[in-house]
Amino acid sequence: MCIRDSNSYQDHFIPSFLEASWEYSTQKKGYQKRYLYNRLGAESVGLNLRLGYELFSNQETDENDSYTIEGIRFAQYLKFDNDFRFYNNLSRHHSVVNRVDFGYALPYSNSKVLPFEKNFFAGGANGIRAWQARSLGPGSYQDTTALVTYNNLGEVRLTISSEYRFDLTNILEGAFFMDAGNVWIVDDEDEKTGSEFGPKFISQIAVGGGVGFRFDFDFFLIRLDLGFKLKDPSLESGERWFWESKENYELYLDDLRSKGLTEQKTYQFFPNVNLGIGYPF
Repeated sequence: MCIRDSNSYQDHFIPSFLEASWEYSTQKKGYQKRYLYNRLGAESVGLNLRLGYELFSNQETDENDSYTIEGIRFAQYLKFDNDFRFYNNLSRHHSVVNRVDFGYALPYSNSKVLPFEKNFFAGGANGIRAWQARSLGPGSYQDTTALVTYNNLGEVRLTISSEYRFDLTNILEGAFFMDAGNVWIVDDEDEKTGSEFGPKFISQIAVGGGVGFRFDFDFFLIRLDLGFKLKDPSLESGERWFWESKENYELYLDDLRSKGLTEQKTYQFFPNVNLGIGYPF
């Protein structure tokens, strides 16, 4: 396990100093042609405790320049996220919804990495639906120890989604959607090639698309989305789009098979199935 990953899984305290959110919506009662929604969140953890130790305590920092409580290091970070959505009702039975979700977190001073549960991740029923949760990224990094891993986390997240929704029957709705984005690491101390957020981040954006079905029972909505990987940034340049040849990817699979890490023999263009309650956004 990499240094960053192992540190994220260690025991830690999360002493919250400030946590706030601001929401804004132009939605009104009844049918409305267009409206928007925005949520901005901010969180600061560990600042007060670190200052308290530095000003009033005689305790020395450990080998990582961190203060501890009963031998357990406490987290210190700043975290921001913004979720913007724009709803455009073409009619009472057809609508287009767009979403831009951006997050940034900075661990500092008392901790080098974020606690596992405070990291950003991509994929899943409410993210980039062509990938399972925590299986995408960071960046264009490709793991050589497994075909799929579920601990792909980062301090930066970008998700852009667009969805066309339409009624099929009184209770059944359909949807076509496109999702794009990824997660990245701010400081790649583990040398995961392609994982760090930088000038080339646009080329590392994953793209997925698919079709969805929603069963609306008034008091709750059951959602089934089938997402296809259209562009996989973990593949080498020239092979990332689904229609491009996969010669290097085939060699990658050969290597994994020789190590007994997979039985897959060729590139597979299968949908990722997502089951959820309510709309994705």
